[in-house]
This record gives sequence, structure tokens and C-alpha cells, in this order.
Amino acid sequence: MKIFPASTLVFTVAVVFSRTTCIEAYGRNSYASCSKRGEIKCAEDSSNFYQRCTGRYYAWRRLPKDYSCIAGGSTTGGDVIGKEVSVTIKNLSRGQPFSPPMVATHNSAQGPVYEFGEAASDELRAIAEDGNAIPLHDLYAASANVGSAVVLDGPIGPLQETTVNVLITTEFPMLTIASMAVNTNDCFVSLNAQQILGEGRLVLLRPGLDAGTEVNDEDCANIPGPACAAKPGNGRIAENSVIHVHAGVHTLRDLVPSDVDWRNPMVQFIIE
Repeated sequence: MKIFPASTLVFTVAVVFSRTTCIEAYGRNSYASCSKRGEIKCAEDSSNFYQRCTGRYYAWRRLPKDYSCIAGGSTTGGDVIGKEVSVTIKNLSRGQPFSPPMVATHNSAQGPVYEFGEAASDELRAIAEDGNAIPLHDLYAASANVGSAVVLDGPIGPLQETTVNVLITTEFPMLTIASMAVNTNDCFVSLNAQQILGEGRLVLLRPGLDAGTEVNDEDCANIPGPACAAKPGNGRIAENSVIHVHAGVHTLRDLVPSDVDWRNPMVQFIIE
């Protein structure tokens, strides 16, 4: 397939499509091509990479100059394009430590870690109730749709942050993060299947979420965090509800709102 320089590219096909084409999405500086499958072209010039979009009569699009070719880097042995990005997770609350987060890169076939109005998975429940990211990590790590999955070392304290570097590629262009707000029954924070490839620097704010799996009784017998150190325990009263934005702490039993309540957003993610 011949790739024409942008200065000589002329579009002469007058066809109306029912969905947005890559030419429409990325502008007429795209490189013309017709294909029914996605492809990668790794040129010798590291600033000149192209990704062919999936679909009918779609065009090549130029990828950002700071990406590089990873020859044979795909799961099928072909080339991919990618770069290492820095991911900072900042706890914006004043009294809610975050459990060690699970961080994974993946593609859209993996699907989101949660959906509003839907029941939490058992793996997400383990994070939201117990701060245990291992089941979710193992689920992602076993999937062919996941590039990498890791549980970070240690919690993230109130108004503290942690940074991890991950490899984002054309094969695994998305990022998911999940962690528990540990001075609660089942509050968690998450970056949910966020597209990273080609997006540049991102600063994203997210609220505290209620997993809907445990009653918010604020009883220290059912809460694993340090606010309950004088009355340790981690029991559970099942709620059987769905995922929604958490309503915070309301002096129902042991927790003191002035110590552990928060206002959303609860977490900030910086990807650069």
C-alpha cells in the first residue's frame, strides 16, 4: 500500500457514511488508505508512525511524535507503537487513606471495571470492602486483553500521592485503576477504562464511589481502616445494591464525619 505525502494528498471519493470515518475524526491531513483491519506502520523515522483505523474506508492517522516503535511488541509478534507514561494518583481527602491500588493497561475488549447502576463484581467487592486488590489483579493478569497489571506497594494517605510508570501501546491503549477508601464500609475510587493513547497530558478528577455491596452502617466492626484502630474488625452486612456515587459519612455509629468525611472529587489522576 503506497503512503502519499500529506502535501500531495487529494481526496476524490464522494461517499457518505453512516458513521464517522477516521478522515472525519482526524482531519484531511490523515494518510489515505482503505482497510477492514487495523494495522501499524513503524517507519525508520521515530517521529513518523501511523495507525490504520479499523473499519471500511478509514484512513491512516499520524500518532504523536513522542511515541516509538516497539518491533515485535504485540501479542501476535507484530509491531506496536507506544510510550511509557507517568501515572500519579493523588488522594484529595483529609481523612481517608486509599488501599494499595491495582493498576492495569488493557484494550476495550477487557471492558470497564464497573458501570453505574450495575452490581459490583466479586473482584471489585474485595477492593471496596477489604482493600484487597489481589482478586482483581489476578483477573486482569490472566486476560489476553491486558498488557500489564500490578498492585502498588503501600496505601496512599490523605493528601498524599504516588506515581507509577506504565507502558501504553496501540495494542493496550487504556488504563484502569481501583482502590478502597479504607475508613468506610465499601467506598472505592477508580479510573475506569480510560483511553490514554494519543491523549497527551491528562488531569482527571473522580468521586468516591459506593460499591453497593455492604451496608454503610459506619460500625467499626465492619471497617478495616485506621479510624477504627480502637475497635478493629472487618465484618460485613450485605447490601445487594448497585454502584453509585458515595454519600459520605453521617454519624450513624462509630465514624466521626469531621475526621473522615469528604467532599467530591476524592481523587486526582495525572497522566503524562
